[in-house]
Amino acid sequence: MKLEDVIKEFEVDPIVKTLPQKIYDEIKPIVAQSLQRAVQRRNLAGQKKQKSKGKPIKTDRSLGSPLKRGRKKEDETLLHEDDTQHLKWALGLQWIINNGPIEPATPKTALAMSGGGTKGSFEAGALAYLYNDWFLLNVKYLCGTSVGAINCLPIAELGRDGILKLVALYLSLRGSTNMFQKENWLVEAEDILRNMDINPNTILGGGGSGGIEVGIDYWQAAVFGALDFLVFGGLLGSVGAFYAAHQSDEIEQKIKRIGELLGNARNVYHLNPIGGKIREIIDFNKLGTIPMRLAMVQLEDGEIYYLTEKAELYKKDAANPSKIWKLVGEGAMGSLENAIVYGALASAAIPGVFRMQQLRQDPWIVGHFVDGGIREALPIRAAKELGAERIVAISCAPIFQQGMKTFYDAHLTKIAARSVDLLVDEIINNELEPDNGWCDEIERIFIRPNILVHSTMTVDAGLIRINMAYGYMRAFLVYGNATGKLNNVDGSGLFYLWISDTGIAALRKEIWKLELDVVKEVRGYLNDQHQPFYYFDINILNQIRRLKKQVLDWVEKRMSIVNYDKTSIPVEFIDPAVNSLGGNRIEQWWETWELHWGHGQFANHNIWSPLPVGYHIENNRCILELEGTVPNRPAPSNALLNSLR
Repeated sequence: MKLEDVIKEFEVDPIVKTLPQKIYDEIKPIVAQSLQRAVQRRNLAGQKKQKSKGKPIKTDRSLGSPLKRGRKKEDETLLHEDDTQHLKWALGLQWIINNGPIEPATPKTALAMSGGGTKGSFEAGALAYLYNDWFLLNVKYLCGTSVGAINCLPIAELGRDGILKLVALYLSLRGSTNMFQKENWLVEAEDILRNMDINPNTILGGGGSGGIEVGIDYWQAAVFGALDFLVFGGLLGSVGAFYAAHQSDEIEQKIKRIGELLGNARNVYHLNPIGGKIREIIDFNKLGTIPMRLAMVQLEDGEIYYLTEKAELYKKDAANPSKIWKLVGEGAMGSLENAIVYGALASAAIPGVFRMQQLRQDPWIVGHFVDGGIREALPIRAAKELGAERIVAISCAPIFQQGMKTFYDAHLTKIAARSVDLLVDEIINNELEPDNGWCDEIERIFIRPNILVHSTMTVDAGLIRINMAYGYMRAFLVYGNATGKLNNVDGSGLFYLWISDTGIAALRKEIWKLELDVVKEVRGYLNDQHQPFYYFDINILNQIRRLKKQVLDWVEKRMSIVNYDKTSIPVEFIDPAVNSLGGNRIEQWWETWELHWGHGQFANHNIWSPLPVGYHIENNRCILELEGTVPNRPAPSNALLNSLR
């Protein structure tokens, strides 16, 4: 009997056709043997049928052997029932190898990711959870604004596996210079200030992550902090006082030069470092595995534009643009790589903070482009225009706007910064839930944080890991609840899940902050060497230990609610290339310190062992905690330990 005849008689099991690529790749070696065995059984049975003049021959499950006496009558069939199912599955697996898996019967999904600077770590964490459900998610489109646009690139290149590459990118970040750097004008201005004995750090209010952490979340540290310093008695006051005390032609020229630099400045930072990382990790010729649209705004006409994986720039509409600019070609952006990199940087170029990007199509200059968040902070509309039947939108903006202290004595710049922060938040809220609704049948799943873990321009290895874990846990709750995965969890359980992801993130952030103050330094002669000696503040240390036990308690409760489902928490952000950075395993949440890159004083100390808590100068020795006073290491339950393996 020919294989074609067998296929006609036995339909391919439709379930088999939906097996993921990874599974059927692994079983390829055994499929041919299974199929051959099933066909041989069929052929042999057919041959025996002919020899018996059409009468069925009793066969058992071994290949063609006669049915032994004593077998039950219901087994006396031409082809055993198990053999029939075996044949169906074998044919199904062979069908997959020849044709690939069929499209799953799920709606066409678009991922839409918002802007938010380095808060994009939340999106990376949420995507790490969606990695588990990727084949059922059926992602057909990617839409991103600002950092969301950058996050789209690895997925547009590799699909599901691109998420691992994105996670690795965030785990590799150690400081702000990995993402952005000061423009040359600012570097020169700071050098001039140093020569005048003026602290240049104050030009940005202490840098891009200080003042922003406590409330204002968007441009304060980069622009408004600088403006506050320049206008309200900061730089101008300091320089004026210096000039009054040291009048000379040289000083006058320096002040004049600072004025020229400020007058010609277009932005404070550039994004070349992250642009370089994009070039390192992306194979631009593979873009298009999933179509993408990166949102940006042209300053000249004020319209929204979308960059595609082919380096085509769509005006106004993500699917049916009023005009298409092709950015690749002689006299244009040069190469696909350049067009994509500069386009992604344009989408992330917060006006005044980061350098705008000029995009070209020979012989015309298309225009100068900046952050798409000005018009579309979360590109849900683009996903709708592409024809998505379901939109999973991931936003970095917290649901609850952070409160601030009184503005009774606030300067103009602080008021302006708060206003911009509220404006951006309102844009995202309107895009998530417009007043009149969406008036369509598209399913929408919104994943966003309840609280702010770190700010737009904060690049800290520890906070990034906390925010990624937060994004993962929020995605588990929101996506799982929307898709019915949590139907077995009652109302109180859902409420606990809802507060536990935020509670764990808040606890870890508080621990991270306390750890910055727990180490104290004194100068002593320990080991007959004049060197700094570090010890731990006992009150802060014990507070950290208490909070770490609370973290474990929250994890235990959370896991018990979902029957210790391993996918409910980020057990490990897996990437061999960056595991050496630490902070990837969940056990570290309660067993050791949060990650503080560059703080070596944490590395050699076990938080649950007696630690130096003082220094006796007269006796030239450190003072250790007493053995019995150190709390016991938190002990996870056996159920939790088994689920984490």
